[in-house]
Amino acid sequence: VVNLRLVQVIAQVQIAPDVTAADICPQSEAASTMSVKLIPAVLHATSMSIMAYGFMSLGTVTSDEWISKQTGGHWQFLTILGLAAAWITMALSLLGDLFPYSQSRYKWNKKVTVDDFTAGFDNCVGHLLYVRHTIKCLPLRVTYFLKGTLLLAFPHLILPPVGTSSEPAEPSSSSEVPQSYRLPLKIDLALHLAPSASLILDFFTLERRYTARQLENQAPFLSILAAVSYATWAEYCASKNGAFPYPFLTMSPFHIRVVIYGVTTLLAYLSLLGLNYVHL
Repeated sequence: VVNLRLVQVIAQVQIAPDVTAADICPQSEAASTMSVKLIPAVLHATSMSIMAYGFMSLGTVTSDEWISKQTGGHWQFLTILGLAAAWITMALSLLGDLFPYSQSRYKWNKKVTVDDFTAGFDNCVGHLLYVRHTIKCLPLRVTYFLKGTLLLAFPHLILPPVGTSSEPAEPSSSSEVPQSYRLPLKIDLALHLAPSASLILDFFTLERRYTARQLENQAPFLSILAAVSYATWAEYCASKNGAFPYPFLTMSPFHIRVVIYGVTTLLAYLSLLGLNYVHL
């Protein structure tokens, strides 16, 4: 029986050389795919859960009532916008883990089974994964790196000051550092460490290096687009609230803020180049 089966397989390969083992035995291919995608799925689902916990916990912090009354609410903070982008990236990655995209399988379905629904869904997943890959070109990692450095060295430049009224306290040149809002450690780690660690771990363990075309064309465009979008949004919110979400922006005149936006964008792009360079 084994010899007969072997002869049948050889005959199929000779008749149709483009037929693969996955086509002859799709069950083994599916099992292999599921076993390979299990660990990434756990990583992405865990990352999403931690980040969702951090965002949902914002309603419990002391400054929530004050921030929620402002234009933009928590969404005026770059941290929350970066958190949302990281969460979407992990969600699209999880979608790819659950429904692996295979171009060869897509062709086989179209040619042999003519299963348009399955093939169309598979192709849709492929386009969504490309969107995920494009989002990850946004160097979100530098956002958390820069903010973390400033938070450790100059916390009064990052943390909003505690005002005595519902209005934000105006920055001053006093040598006495004002009391600032601080997040509980668990929420702080979920909002800052989890997105950065998830993106970096995912990039180095599950993704290939970015191509020269992506680094030369897509990454600069997306970095500038992200910087201009946030700068416009932050300026708008500040015009309504009377202060920026980060005190160091409130302390700076407009031309200095433009320099800050530009330098941050450049550092973000350079950080992406550095991470891509050390990627094996």
